This record gives sequence, C-alpha cells and structure tokens, in this order.
Amino acid sequence: MPYAPTIDLPKPAHRRTGFVERRRTGRIDYENPALIELLRNPTAAPQAADPIGITDRPASPPEPVYARQQVDPGGRSFALTDFDHLRPRPGDRRDTWQQSVGGEPRTVEFAIARAERYCRDERYNREWTELLATEVGKIQSFITGNDYPKDPPTGASINALIGNLVSLSGFVRHLCLLSGRDGTSQANRAVAQAIGSLGCWPRMPGSYAYWSDLRALCASLCFYWSLAGAITRHDFATARSLMHARIIRNGSEEKLVSALPLLALGSIEWKVLRGLEERRTPASDFLFSLFKAEVADAALDPGEATEDLFDRIEFLISLEFSHLRLQQIAASNRPLWFWTPLGRYLCNVGDDRLLGRLAELENLAADHAFLRAGLLGGTPASAAQAARAMREILDTRGRCAASQSG
Repeated sequence: MPYAPTIDLPKPAHRRTGFVERRRTGRIDYENPALIELLRNPTAAPQAADPIGITDRPASPPEPVYARQQVDPGGRSFALTDFDHLRPRPGDRRDTWQQSVGGEPRTVEFAIARAERYCRDERYNREWTELLATEVGKIQSFITGNDYPKDPPTGASINALIGNLVSLSGFVRHLCLLSGRDGTSQANRAVAQAIGSLGCWPRMPGSYAYWSDLRALCASLCFYWSLAGAITRHDFATARSLMHARIIRNGSEEKLVSALPLLALGSIEWKVLRGLEERRTPASDFLFSLFKAEVADAALDPGEATEDLFDRIEFLISLEFSHLRLQQIAASNRPLWFWTPLGRYLCNVGDDRLLGRLAELENLAADHAFLRAGLLGGTPASAAQAARAMREILDTRGRCAASQSG
C-alpha cells in the first residue's frame, strides 16, 4: 500500500459555512441570488493600504458584517464582503485553480473569500484546518498515485512533473500566503502542520532520485509563500515559528527551514528547467518567476514584491539555515561541512550593500526585532556567528559562483 502521510483530522460533520447548500447533493448553491448580489455590491469598504500595501493584523478578529441567509446551524454568521480585489482579472493566476476548487470562476471567488474569513477568524479554526487538509490530500493522492512518474527521468519528464506540481499546489500556496499575511497564530500553526505533512515522505529504495526528491517540491513552495506573508507584515515571530516547525524527512526530524529550501530538497539540477539552462541562480529564478506572477493576487504591493520582498525572504532563509547548520556542526560527533542555500540576491544586490547587511548582522543590538522574535539564536553573538559564516562563503567562492551550489 503506498505511503500517504496525512493530517490526522476527524471526518468533518455536515455544516454550512455561509453558503446555501443543497441537502441532498451536498453541493454549494452558487446561484443563490443573495450571494451573487453580495458579490456584486460588497458592503464593506476596501481597507486603506499602508506604504507597502500591507495591513497589520488587528489585535482581535473584526466583527463580521452579517448577511441575510448566511447563518450556520451553530448560529454563526459568515459574511462574504470586500470582493473587489478577488474578482478575476485578465490573465489572473486564479484560472489555474479552477480545477482544484470546482471549475467555475465564481467558485474560485467563493473559495478565496471563504479561506480569507477562515484564517482571520479564530471561530473557524476547524474549518480552516479541514480546508488545508483537503488541499494537501489532493497533492498527496497525485504523488502516491499511478500518474506519478516512475520511468527514467529526462529533461522533458522533469519539466512536465514540476509543471504538474506547480499547477496542483497553486491554490494551497495562496492559502499559505493569505494566512502568513493575515492569519491568526492558530491558523499559521495549521499551515505549518500542513506543510510538514505535505513534505513528509519515506525513502524510496530503488527509485530515481529526481522523482523521490521532487515529492517535497509542493511543501517547499508553500513554505516560501507562507514565509512571504509573515515578512510582509513584519511578523518575525510568525516567521520564526514557521521556520522552526518540525518535519520528518527520510526518517529524521528536521526544521522546515533546514529541510525545505529548494537547494535542500536533494540532488536536483535546476538548470534542467526550460529557459534556465544558462542562469547562474536557476533555482531562485524558477521560484521568483512563480512568486512574481502570483503575489499580486494577495494584494501585496508590486514594487515590494517583485525584487525586494523576495530577496528579503531568501536572505532570511540563508541566515536562519546558517545558524542551525552551525548548531548541527557543533553538536555532531562526525565531521560536517558548512553550507547554506544562497539566492539570487547575491547577483542582484551590490557588493557594498550585501556586505553592509552582513556587517549590520554582526553588530545587532539585543533588542533588534530579529532577536526579539528568536531568530538567529536570539542573541547578538549567535547572529554574528551566522553572518560571519555566510561572509566566509562569499569571500572564498565569490558571490554569484556560490549562489546555487551547495
């Protein structure tokens, strides 16, 4: 029997979640006039954006605007409001999610609105966890099913598999980004659990390394997207909790930030991807191409998202990975070599700026936001040690030469 790790959840009971359901079929009635009218005429005004397009999470969930005919059996109202930013635009990436959530553009709008409400409101913790489990289960079913490749890998088949995994994980990536940006602490813990479940696979004796290693690709993408959401609202405590969440890979327990960077997935040659054959940072460029195209759907500021935000994500992963790798080396009884997954920021950021960042990290104040959140070990000394280790790699191997090699 194929191994299919799942989130251990009770079977959800029949409930309404703000939509009118047909009792006999269990299907959502997307033709309900009240809901369609609410979509066309939102009752809540759009939130004002801050300078980088991020709205801080409120201290407590906002009171919902109650809508007629949207009360579940438990007496809770589920309001679908503020839909302007959810309506599909030409070329919108939501088109690729329709197969996952029901096939109709209107279905996608409902699914996103429902997800936003679930992750922002602690009253819907169970529904949010079940939604994540459902999406994770779809990916797991593909990976353990007969359609997952088993033949010798070729450039074409590797590209095809990565394309399938990217498409299949599109909606759950968006869920992770939404939760990182706006979700409650419980919602983000559920995301970390879902990512751990999605990336938890046993060894595959006799299988091809590409097919075995790429099973964790969806988990890796979700990890980056969730971290992006947390960083946009400067929530370093949530970022740290996500990076330090646990995952079982190949029989060993690891932290997400050590297991899920693209360069940590295994011996994957990312230059095999079409269009990236000559890139110096193929893994990062592949990731950035997805990130740039999708992040606008989460209402993040495009100027921040395209370059600076992505560089900040990769840089923070490099630093936290460095800190944990140094701890691993210090605790090991056998020789280990130091490495960290570097990114495209090495070729995008000038020497002076990059070295200036590392110099700042070597002299952080004890009350710096990173250290208050527990990142980089939580002390100026441990942060300086991680920064010096990264500097040594760059001094020894050069910036771009070191970027996508382990």
